[in-house]
Amino acid sequence: AILTMFSAAQYIVYICASLLSVRVAIGSNDNPRVVLSLGLVEGLEQTTVLGRTHYSFKGIPYAAPPIGNLRFKAPQPPANWSDVLLAFKDAPACLQPFREVPFPITYSEDCLYLNVFTPYLQPKNGSGMPVIVWIHGGKFYQGSSATEKYGVDFLLMKDVVVVLMNYRLGIFGYLNMNVAGAQGNVALKDAVMALKWVQTEISKFGGDPRLVTVVGDSSGSDMVSMLYYSPMSKGLFNRAVSQSGSSLSDSAFLPSTADLGLKMAEALDCPIDPPQSAVSCLREVDGVTLADKQTIFQGVKGIENPFLPTIEQDLGEEVFLPDYPIKMMETAGDVPYLMGFSDGEGLMFVKDPETNPDQFEKIQEDFIPYLPVYMLENEQPEVLQRIATQFQDFYLGFNSSLNDTIYGFINYNTDREFSYCIAKTAQMISNRASVYLYYFNYAGNFQRRNWPYNKLNLTGVGHGEELGYLFYRPCFVKEQNNISAYPKDMEMVETMVTLWTNFATYGNPTPPGTDLKPTWEPVKGKLTRHLIINDPLTMAPYPVLEDRLAFWDQIFQSLYGEATHIRRSRTYLVYITVFFLLLFCAILGIYCYFRGKKHRYSILD
Repeated sequence: AILTMFSAAQYIVYICASLLSVRVAIGSNDNPRVVLSLGLVEGLEQTTVLGRTHYSFKGIPYAAPPIGNLRFKAPQPPANWSDVLLAFKDAPACLQPFREVPFPITYSEDCLYLNVFTPYLQPKNGSGMPVIVWIHGGKFYQGSSATEKYGVDFLLMKDVVVVLMNYRLGIFGYLNMNVAGAQGNVALKDAVMALKWVQTEISKFGGDPRLVTVVGDSSGSDMVSMLYYSPMSKGLFNRAVSQSGSSLSDSAFLPSTADLGLKMAEALDCPIDPPQSAVSCLREVDGVTLADKQTIFQGVKGIENPFLPTIEQDLGEEVFLPDYPIKMMETAGDVPYLMGFSDGEGLMFVKDPETNPDQFEKIQEDFIPYLPVYMLENEQPEVLQRIATQFQDFYLGFNSSLNDTIYGFINYNTDREFSYCIAKTAQMISNRASVYLYYFNYAGNFQRRNWPYNKLNLTGVGHGEELGYLFYRPCFVKEQNNISAYPKDMEMVETMVTLWTNFATYGNPTPPGTDLKPTWEPVKGKLTRHLIINDPLTMAPYPVLEDRLAFWDQIFQSLYGEATHIRRSRTYLVYITVFFLLLFCAILGIYCYFRGKKHRYSILD
């Protein structure tokens, strides 16, 4: 019914009227106002693309500007303001390289702000609405919460409050030099600060602080995974959603970034000894210069951005990540969790065929360069050749055709970077909390069409393409400029939004009484049953990608003696071995010392 309201002509009229209403609202005394702990904030009354009235408040500070001496440090509380804060537009995105997007945006190191969107300013029926806190993706060094990218029009079909937040990126958010003032993980601490703000203030926007769901996509999903078990975020949210990501992924974590920080300091003519001098110098470098200089690290550790979450030492700040992710995940976190991935996540690893015409021939000739980085760094050449042959045979097949190679390569990267780690995460957490796993393969029209793989007309649903069914983003998905022309896609929007908001409300995406069928059954240990999100929805009672992920288990079993991620098994094995060697040496030294004293005394006697 809602679609029939919008012909193409009506849509154009609506856009023009919306722009005019914003101009009028700026000078209006009828704008909504909310009294926060630090001051008065004024927002706008607006209308979604589907015709629902709501209130928007953009650019509210949740932390002090992390500039000057606060660069690389944990976020600090914001200052009070005396005048009315006009919350009419998005705050600047955090500094980052490659600052090119298809919509107007500014960038600044002063970027710790959030947006709030709510259908009601007072609790409906006397009780607050569920709250969805969105954490954007971008490989830990790009992106923003700009409303052009994450329009909340679809989510606000339901009675929920939506919060979009910015957080520091790249070296600004993840430099860990193992010294005071650069302890690491400040981007994750930004997220904690934003969640604390939500707990304090969201009831003033009609939200219920007892019903907070933290949701992220891609690297934002990895961050949600870490928030799930960090001691710093305990009690700040009640549900979690990770879309296409897990902190078990090799591109989501490094033990340390101290060596990278020293290399950055050296590249900017800063002293590197002692490390504190390097940090002090980096703190003085112009922000844009520092952001752009990060590009020298592209490809380090096999990823675009090596400034990632790390293990922290207690150097004066509260510790967000005290241990390896897989170790933390074994015991911490007990709230309901919804997670999953798309069937063609690996499409993102297909290069532009115009500049890389022989990429698949190279894969057929030599598979070793495509192995996981942790294998390349730890294994001997003969072991790497054996593993590469196993992967090649399993995913590409013997004497594979070009078509088989292409889709085999896509499936391999889907499993390497996403599905295996996500399935393992679901298995581990399901022992103490309800975990709802999904497999998204709805190949609809609300997908981006500007990826390199689109030039090859490949099938499958790529990384992040479920976003078009949760967010209104016509700058990226041109089909959303005329949503009435795509009724099947809008049905999927309704389905996705209902599943996600049901989960935010009840901790169950298909609670009793819902019209959605089938019932989404949670994961049960190694039984990673999952909902296949397509038209229609299908509940799969069997493990997700069973044969493919069992193959990865076999690889890990053959290498490390257990089916688990290398970050834990290999590193902990080394630590344990070194520990016992040192213990043996200490015992031997003590024995020799006392044995020598005994002999000396006997001679003197």
